[in-house]
Amino acid sequence: MPAPARIVAVPSAAPAAVAPPADWIETPTAARIVAALAFAQATSDVAVIYGAGGVGKTCTARHYAADMANAWHAIMTPATAGVVPALEEVCAALGIPPSNGAAPLHRSIVKRVAGTGGLLIVDEAQHLAPAALDQLRSIHDAAGIGVALLGSRDVYARLVGGDTAATLDRLRSRVGRRLHLTATTADDTAAVAAARGIGTADARKTLAEIGAKAGGLRGVAKVLRLASLHAAGRALTDADLRAAWRELGGA
Repeated sequence: MPAPARIVAVPSAAPAAVAPPADWIETPTAARIVAALAFAQATSDVAVIYGAGGVGKTCTARHYAADMANAWHAIMTPATAGVVPALEEVCAALGIPPSNGAAPLHRSIVKRVAGTGGLLIVDEAQHLAPAALDQLRSIHDAAGIGVALLGSRDVYARLVGGDTAATLDRLRSRVGRRLHLTATTADDTAAVAAARGIGTADARKTLAEIGAKAGGLRGVAKVLRLASLHAAGRALTDADLRAAWRELGGA
């Protein structure tokens, strides 16, 4: 009986050849998001920040929560659409053990955040059912803290129209700041290019074209990461960026 084939591990590209994820970059759009979050925290109000994907909402929310005292970032998913799982996700962000049932969860959260002058940032809020969104309004009312809802265009659309508008009228009336982000701007892409040391005009133009497409800065980040692998330590060129974009399925 022949000996089993020996499995040989093939080393991947050296990690040093791939650019590590960049630290948070203060793009003009990121600055607008920070301003809206800071407003909600300073005034204990409700902010809704919504719109296109890839403009930096989640990265900026994560940066804000890490940088500011008493700011917490909870990211929702389809699995947390209901009241109880949404509250459990908030508890995880607050670092407190979850209780059994919606009412005990609500009381635990309110006890933890009341009087802190804090801000609860609820990201990907488009996944939440109307009852879960209204539960966040109840936390805001009971604890007197700021709440920021971040997500897709659906977040605000559900507050102002359709079948859910009547259910969410109390939340809508509490919105003190609304920030609609329609797309990644050329200035946003330019800020990323400058932070990454992209110096040539052609390369900056290519990044601006990629940033203007669906996915915005998310696509830019993926292109930069892949292009850095092609460049293998040398300065990135326009050709590297275009090759990476083609490899990712871009035109």
